[in-house]
Amino acid sequence: VCQALHRARGQTGLWLGAYAAGTLALCLLSAWIAYQLHPATPVPPEVAAYAEQGRKHAALLDKASDKELKLIKEIQARRARPK
Repeated sequence: VCQALHRARGQTGLWLGAYAAGTLALCLLSAWIAYQLHPATPVPPEVAAYAEQGRKHAALLDKASDKELKLIKEIQARRARPK
């Protein structure tokens, strides 16, 4: 019985690993195909704006003091109040 359980766990792990690898491979394949179809498609302005906003936020966090970082973490840890 123990051997059957260990074998079943191993097979489950193999199936999960194969599924994850297959999903990643298909994702990369679809991205490659999309790039081949439209290689010179520019980034939409909305996406560029979000990327720039992310860079600004990262720069602000890099400049934040320990006290400010602690306050930010406390705010993030709070539970949202129901409206």
